[in-house]
Amino acid sequence: MLKKFISILLFLFSLSTISFSQVNFDLDFTFSKIDPEDELVSLQLLDYNDDGNDEIIAGFSNEENDEWRIVCYSLTGDTLETYSQEYQNNEYLRKAYLYKYATSNNYLITTLNSDYSVNLLLKIYNFESSALIDSCIITISGLAWFEKVYFIKPLLFNESLIIYVGTSVFYGGSVETEVSNIYKFLFNNYSLSFIESIEGCGADLRKYDSFDSLISLNKYSIWCVGAWPEEFRSYSIKLLTHEYASSVIQVYYTSGSCVCQEPTVYYDYPSNFRILTNNDNFYSDYGMIIYFRQNDSDYGIRNNFKCFCSDFSATCWTKHDTQIGSNNIISSTCVLTNLGNYFVMYFRENQLEIRDRITGNIVHNDSSSINPFTIKRTSDNELLFFVYTGNEYEVYTVNDIYLSVDDKNSNINNTYQLSNYPNPFRSETMISFNLTKDSVTNLHELTQMKIYNIKGQFVKELGIRISGCEFGEAIWDGRDENGKPVPTGIYFSNLLIDKKIQACKKIILLR
Repeated sequence: MLKKFISILLFLFSLSTISFSQVNFDLDFTFSKIDPEDELVSLQLLDYNDDGNDEIIAGFSNEENDEWRIVCYSLTGDTLETYSQEYQNNEYLRKAYLYKYATSNNYLITTLNSDYSVNLLLKIYNFESSALIDSCIITISGLAWFEKVYFIKPLLFNESLIIYVGTSVFYGGSVETEVSNIYKFLFNNYSLSFIESIEGCGADLRKYDSFDSLISLNKYSIWCVGAWPEEFRSYSIKLLTHEYASSVIQVYYTSGSCVCQEPTVYYDYPSNFRILTNNDNFYSDYGMIIYFRQNDSDYGIRNNFKCFCSDFSATCWTKHDTQIGSNNIISSTCVLTNLGNYFVMYFRENQLEIRDRITGNIVHNDSSSINPFTIKRTSDNELLFFVYTGNEYEVYTVNDIYLSVDDKNSNINNTYQLSNYPNPFRSETMISFNLTKDSVTNLHELTQMKIYNIKGQFVKELGIRISGCEFGEAIWDGRDENGKPVPTGIYFSNLLIDKKIQACKKIILLR
């Protein structure tokens, strides 16, 4: 009896040690360039050799030695395969993407700029044989050139492959303009052809299984030189239909300008426009979060965090607060925590912040031991954080992310008055909550109660009894979905309505 009492005391003491948020990163492995002059231009995860494990596919450009290469690394840092090619005709690699078609073919898709960037050259290779399959070139006329290639995104359509290439096109002259464009190519029967260009799209492109449209982030900038140089800049979100000739709908727009005199005068001047919800497995549940800075002569720098519902019919929330400064956000990712899957983490100069995707509230901010330039999710849902040291690439993983488990932070929405008694409990606990008649229709069908452990892993869905469409309750007996008793620990009851988490409550189980 005394031994059990001491164990309970130790457990309760351990609760106090995790009552503060914790985010810890571990160095998993490193990998190095083939040549120190190599410049990384693309990076992806793909099981290209069908061994059941993801590999790192890295594209490098080496203009010093007039060559480019694709290097495949294992997730232990070993170099598995290298594909190199010398530059010809002033062609320079801007992006590369290895696409696995069906189960047998790996196609290497590359974009190259040639003739001082006035040409955009798309090439497709058979990766196993290194043979060039086909190529297609786009030429810009006049005082214009391709400033940057943002992405290559191949998507299947009617048994063919449509390849989207996002670019930044710069137009010179007395008035200088930068605009993001998408160029679409068709790859069918081993033949590559140009389909169309979409102006004012292409700084980023996302496709989610739960949403039919492509989501494009876009940048437009115009620079005028007069008595004082002045720049106008705008960003927008547009939805594209995924078909041969896309139709485009704009769903969000922001703009501003600056006059470069002494001192510089800003008028709602936006910058660092980006999607924060990368590596997102729950887009249909929580929507998309974007971020941008706005510099104003009267109000100074303002941070903008906006969450759009998944079909962009409404803005779920807008926030302006941040605890980690106002410099550019470097990278971001969706993360799983002990409280659930509805959080986004982002980095800014060795600082990190975690925000609740449902409420928009900040739940954690701290200094960070790493400052990753990109974050990728493996096929088995592990997050890899890539850090460049100048000599090599370090890859980190994150331990279980613990957010504060006090009632103030774990109750997402106090409207529902989610509670349980007794708490702590030994054999069973009654979980109760309030509803209003206008909360949702079909309450019996759309209301769920799910139990998760402190790692965010699903434990059990409980049966719910709803009385008079205003009060609900469920009983948990401390067992999992298979009827097996779960161990002593911290658990969370999540109230879901129409598959969206509305409230969360900490539960302590003592055996």
